[in-house]
Amino acid sequence: MSGISTIIPVYKKEELFLRNLEHNAPYLKKTEVIIVIDDPNSRGLKERIHAIVPQAHVLHNSANIGFSGSMNRGVKRAGNAYLLFLNSDVVLFDTSYLMAADMLK
Repeated sequence: MSGISTIIPVYKKEELFLRNLEHNAPYLKKTEVIIVIDDPNSRGLKERIHAIVPQAHVLHNSANIGFSGSMNRGVKRAGNAYLLFLNSDVVLFDTSYLMAADMLK
C-alpha cells in the first residue's frame, strides 16, 4: 500500500465538499486511510460520506476548533508515514501525490 493517510477538514460548505469527494474518490483509492473531520457536527454528513467512500473515518468536533485544530486531530488518528492534507474544496485530477510520496521514500 501507499502508506498515505488523507486528511480533509470540513467546515460548513458540506454540499461542495460532498461533490468534490465524489469526484476525488477514484483518485484517493490508493491511500490507506481517509479521515474526514467534521467541524462542527453536520447532520447526516457521516452517512453521506460513507455512501461515497465507505472506508472513510469520520471524526466529529463538538465545537469549531479551526483548520489547524482539525488537521492536528486527523494527524493523531492517521498512523501512516505520509499525510495528504486536502481542503474540502480541492478537486484532484490525477494521482500525482503518489509519485511525490514515492520520491520521499
